[in-house]
Amino acid sequence: MRFRWFLTICICGLFYSCSTNNDGSTSESEFNRDFDDIKSSNFCLPIRLSFNDLEAKLNGELKNVLVSKRKVDKNTKITIVRNGKVRLSGVSDKVQTTIPLKVEIRKKKIIDLPVISFQIDVSVLSELKVNSDWSVSSSSYVSEYSWKEEPTMTFLGLDINLKDQVEKVLNEEKRAISKSFDALVSKKISLEKVATKTWNSIQRDHNLLKGSGDTLILKVLPLSVGYLSHSTSSDAVTINVKVEADLKICSFHAIPITELRALPKLLLEKDTCDGIKVNLPSIITFKDLNASLNKHLSNSEKPIELLGYSVKSVRLSQQDRSAYITLNVEGVDDAILGAEMRLEIDSINGRLMPEISEIEVLSGNLQTSIAIEILNLYVSDILLKYQGFDYSGYLQQLPQIVEQAIENGKSGDMWHPEFQYMNTIIDGFMIDQSSIQMKFKCKGSAVVVVDSIKPKLKE
Repeated sequence: MRFRWFLTICICGLFYSCSTNNDGSTSESEFNRDFDDIKSSNFCLPIRLSFNDLEAKLNGELKNVLVSKRKVDKNTKITIVRNGKVRLSGVSDKVQTTIPLKVEIRKKKIIDLPVISFQIDVSVLSELKVNSDWSVSSSSYVSEYSWKEEPTMTFLGLDINLKDQVEKVLNEEKRAISKSFDALVSKKISLEKVATKTWNSIQRDHNLLKGSGDTLILKVLPLSVGYLSHSTSSDAVTINVKVEADLKICSFHAIPITELRALPKLLLEKDTCDGIKVNLPSIITFKDLNASLNKHLSNSEKPIELLGYSVKSVRLSQQDRSAYITLNVEGVDDAILGAEMRLEIDSINGRLMPEISEIEVLSGNLQTSIAIEILNLYVSDILLKYQGFDYSGYLQQLPQIVEQAIENGKSGDMWHPEFQYMNTIIDGFMIDQSSIQMKFKCKGSAVVVVDSIKPKLKE
């Protein structure tokens, strides 16, 4: 299956003559484009962090006692403690944290009165900021008090309202509460560690045919990462990032030597970005392609045999702007067959349509009619088995590669990309004496979801 992937992507470049018609075939002129104008690829990925998971992390870090036996006058002491788990929500691109509190009031008149308690929710609004050094900071302030019950007590038949006294204490603590939130964000939330590990992991050579014995490398050279914006909803905060990278597919003898690039500063951009746009050149050497073709031929469960003749080896090469196929045949008389191979891509159905012409016996005494049958049999039993692939399948492993890089960079949290779709088209090709070169364009959409966030150990 993986070899089929390799062979298909190679054969797609072996065009000679096609036409752009209503039937979906593609013209030669459309494919003879300059290979020096290949642009970098852009990955615009919203990173979605669920508030449910952030709440779990936050609840493990916030202190439980905010105010302990604060004396507000000579007869009154107030203690304020957390009374349950904090809740997060989005309000106008800010994160709102609702802290449920219990207020305990000890009041002494003539005698010590029983301790009474009331419930109140305090809302904190935080404006997040992502910085160029990959840190995250916030600017928080207490925005609202919401009493669950009126803070009153009865003494000698008189109702005493304690709301002003309690809110005075809370107002004195506003700055401390806000600073504690900002300190927690600054200390516990940093993107640098995850970004560095992911950045380094994605630069490793990724063999798309790992385990098959063949080598088809996807090279990813990340260039920059930009922070575009963030937004909030009722249940999540979404950070929009733009990753620019150069991608290339190459066979073993075409693998370039590249140096590991260090993680750059995060670009703070005011830009719009939508989806995934990949410009992907590929280079497959004839040396690698022929080695794979012959390995597959020798491992074939159904050898190509006809009238005592069998195909022992195959070779593809360049001839002008098309491909030339050569078969070595053994039998009563050994022979070498050759033919021009022209291929069309049916872009509507995603099928390769090979056409053999100018068949000739290059050496040996094999009859031309038998040579034609052997070549056609090879095409029908070998090459045609690799046609009909949806172009979106050419980069079917890209989501797994991105996911693996993110997983390697994670730090206790569960990061995984969800690719919603990926459409691939062939945008050009070129054949020279040593290789087949192709250009692919891919468009898609994805989102990185972060869930099951585990609270980090206190330092």
